Amino acid sequence: MLQNVTLAFLFNGIGIPLAATGLIYPVWAMVAMAVSVTAIFFNSLWGRPSLFIDAILSVGKPLPAAEPVRPVA
Repeated sequence: MLQNVTLAFLFNGIGIPLAATGLIYPVWAMVAMAVSVTAIFFNSLWGRPSLFIDAILSVGKPLPAAEPVRPVA
C-alpha cells in the first residue's frame, strides 16, 4: 500500500504542477494520470492475480445472502 501511495504522489505531484504552470500540455498530464491509475491498479494486484480473475468471473452473479443482523438486547 505504501508503494501505491508513493506512486500516486510521484505521478500527481509532478504532473499536476507541470500542467498547471503550462510547462507541459494538459493532455500529457492526463496521460500521466491514466498511467498512474493503471500502474497503481496492477501494482495492487501484484502476487494476487486470483483476486482480479475472481472479480471478473463474479460479474453478473448474485451475491450470497447475508445473515440477518440481530438486535443487541
